Amino acid sequence: MELRQLQYFVTVAELLNFHKAAERLHITQSSVTRQVQQLEQELGASLLIRNQKEVRLTNDGRLALSKARAVLAATIDLAATVNRTDKRAYTLKVGVGVPLAKSIRSLVTRFAKQFPNVDVQYEDVIFSNTQNRALRRGDIDVGIFWPPIDRFHVNSERLFDERFRVILPAASPLAKRKKLRFEDLLDQVLLLPDQTKTNNRMVLQGARKAGVTLKTAPTTALPHEAGAALVASGKGIYVLAGNPLRFPSFGTGIVAIPLNEPMSLEVYLAWRRGETNPAVCHFLEEARRILTRPPTSV
Repeated sequence: MELRQLQYFVTVAELLNFHKAAERLHITQSSVTRQVQQLEQELGASLLIRNQKEVRLTNDGRLALSKARAVLAATIDLAATVNRTDKRAYTLKVGVGVPLAKSIRSLVTRFAKQFPNVDVQYEDVIFSNTQNRALRRGDIDVGIFWPPIDRFHVNSERLFDERFRVILPAASPLAKRKKLRFEDLLDQVLLLPDQTKTNNRMVLQGARKAGVTLKTAPTTALPHEAGAALVASGKGIYVLAGNPLRFPSFGTGIVAIPLNEPMSLEVYLAWRRGETNPAVCHFLEEARRILTRPPTSV
């Protein structure tokens, strides 16, 4: 049983509507339904009666609602008390894919205010395989990245979808556009780093679906410092999920323009199986609450 299951159940019980509960929680309705069903299975009791006309509590559901509210209230009180009285410094290491840094800024700010005794150390980790390895070794406690995910060693759940952007020279005529399509990139050379295989595969598949054959060139340059130099010098462009242009090393010679195509890359929250560190568990709950949002529809 997890706190989020209780939170989702309480929200549905208060609104008596799964759709409205999903909107309040900023997640999909299917996620709410799934978590409530799992809670019912773990308790061995039906908590809600659902039909096309209404949602209402069973007798067990009314009892569970009272208990769930008490548990959630106690958890909030415990977190506040610990932060007031526990002066020990805790360290939490979070690996974040470079292009995702801006997307999680709200989580960083909120968690720092709520848990001032936890020293959150963020590590810029570009590639998913590197994050998987870092989690297994204990080099990081939480990862926020896109697939592939080592599901044998880590737990994971989807947070949100990240749209793609075109990274190109600031001097390019295309840099003045607000959005770009694949057809706008016909004269460009698309740089394909081997270590971003998932990203590359999605871009090439998306282009084919749009009826566009892109010029490509393999590169060992990562899509940050070295890659930025290639782009700025006119050697090629990147098409990446997220936006890596928060680093001073990128300089002012390149820009990131949104790609206006029906494609996005799922971003996941990942942590080691059997994790019991309270700081990690609190961070996971905050990440779910703040960052989870329904899949992008185009």
